[in-house]
Amino acid sequence: MFIECFNVKCIIESIYWQTKDYLVIEGEVSDSQDILIEVGAAELIVKLINTFSDVEIVSESINLACALLLGGNEKSQLAFLEL
Repeated sequence: MFIECFNVKCIIESIYWQTKDYLVIEGEVSDSQDILIEVGAAELIVKLINTFSDVEIVSESINLACALLLGGNEKSQLAFLEL
């Protein structure tokens, strides 16, 4: 996933990170989250979940949603709320 590439010391998926794993790369993650939201990632996630029944597609879509919301990103929260 895209967020894990920022924290090379952490070998687990970002959905399992503790706060300390996130805080060391907060700025880079937040910038990437904002860019993905601006290009329509929230809309894509909702569309994928609503369109496909394949467990892997839905699961990865949810993982991406969690990554976009990591750290309480306000742009991500608002984008999902507005859908």
